[in-house]
Amino acid sequence: MKDPVRDGIPPATSAVAFGAAGQYDENGGDLSLIRANMRLTPEERARRAERARKAALRAQQIGRDSRRQSA
Repeated sequence: MKDPVRDGIPPATSAVAFGAAGQYDENGGDLSLIRANMRLTPEERARRAERARKAALRAQQIGRDSRRQSA
């Protein structure tokens, strides 16, 4: 069996660190999430991406507001 640390792969990105073999690619990408996303229509994927973008912007704004209040 390959040793992820000895082979230069950080433990956080190795399949061993994530769990069962076969669920993740060699870069640590979760293949089950990719497959589930590909079952969606392009419109559904776009809607999800837009919701994720808005959530990220909200999180950024909360962080900015928090930093302003503590200063």
